[in-house]
Amino acid sequence: MKNLNDIAIFARVVEKKSFSTAARELGLSTSLVSKRIRALEEELKTQLLKRSTHFLSLTEAGATFYERCSSALELLDGAGDEIDRSGGLRGTVRIFAALGFGEHVLWKIASEFSAQYPEVSVRLEIGDRSTNVLEKGVDVAIRSANLPDTSLEYRELGALRYHICAAPRYLEREGVPESPEDLRRYNCLIHTAHKPADRWRFAGPQGSLTVRVAGNFLSNSGIAIHGACVDGLGIARLPEYVVRDAVKSGRLQILFPGRLRFERNLKAFYSRTRHLPLKVSKLLDFLESRLAGKLH
Repeated sequence: MKNLNDIAIFARVVEKKSFSTAARELGLSTSLVSKRIRALEEELKTQLLKRSTHFLSLTEAGATFYERCSSALELLDGAGDEIDRSGGLRGTVRIFAALGFGEHVLWKIASEFSAQYPEVSVRLEIGDRSTNVLEKGVDVAIRSANLPDTSLEYRELGALRYHICAAPRYLEREGVPESPEDLRRYNCLIHTAHKPADRWRFAGPQGSLTVRVAGNFLSNSGIAIHGACVDGLGIARLPEYVVRDAVKSGRLQILFPGRLRFERNLKAFYSRTRHLPLKVSKLLDFLESRLAGKLH
């Protein structure tokens, strides 16, 4: 029987496309990882990887072997979960979300999931970068942008509705815009992560209307834009889940309700596999149930 540890090391090297990255994640030295791959090749009596200073690729035999062993490793990884379906889940589940949604909404849901399944270790990463689920070791990535990776599946979690908002004190000082076209004369707070950031689209009597806005405060952080808006700096385009409390308390006012045409569909991305680990499946179900009807 082949050494399962060596097979797991080989699979990690293939997924990371790097001996050093795989070694770092496994807590091993690069030399030991290289040694174990050579031992596996000697045992199989075939070359699995083509190596050079800056390049690593699979041989034909290596690609076939990886396809077979990766499926087997997925089964083994999920075995602990599948054995005891009645007694709760175990293991680690890794979640990634972008800054705004992660800090406003997802941390709470992840906390609730952790409380319901105390034997599951939840690792939540919140950031502003694009994440490849496989390369970063993430089980579920929550994104509104598409991830063009054919190895991924996704579940639709719902549409994120946005509003045009301003603080009452800003409107008292500068006046209330009567139509979306008037926004050209106001200080608009630009969220640079939303492309095109300075073109806001509305429904109008004659059809769709796009207004090019400008202002003296730009940021890639929705939290920063929201804070500046509440402070009365200008007018902002913000998601419903961010402004809900401020609107209820009167700290923000929605302008042109129902006319803004800007929605982003939230998705949960995960690895395509015939044997999705139970902990990941439960997390996806949990996300769907908690987010149902709460994004608008």
